Amino acid sequence: METTRSSTAGSETNYIRLCGKETSKGHCVFACQMVIVYIVIITCIINLSIDNGESNLWTALLSSCLGYILPAPSIKIKKISPISGDLV
Repeated sequence: METTRSSTAGSETNYIRLCGKETSKGHCVFACQMVIVYIVIITCIINLSIDNGESNLWTALLSSCLGYILPAPSIKIKKISPISGDLV
């Protein structure tokens, strides 16, 4: 795994060469975080299924991980054109 830096227009971007392809560090970090979160979710489901340990702990951990994965809700606001009064 090799890290390269490229500077364009004053911004610095970090890349990692992984399996012969260049990918950004951000993508690699995101993929690693998702793998860890899915491992935690699977562990929680297994422990809740076999009734192993404190169920409040596994439920809280499971709901926290699901909240981490799900996107934040947002409302799409339609703008009204000031000239015609139509929705844009």
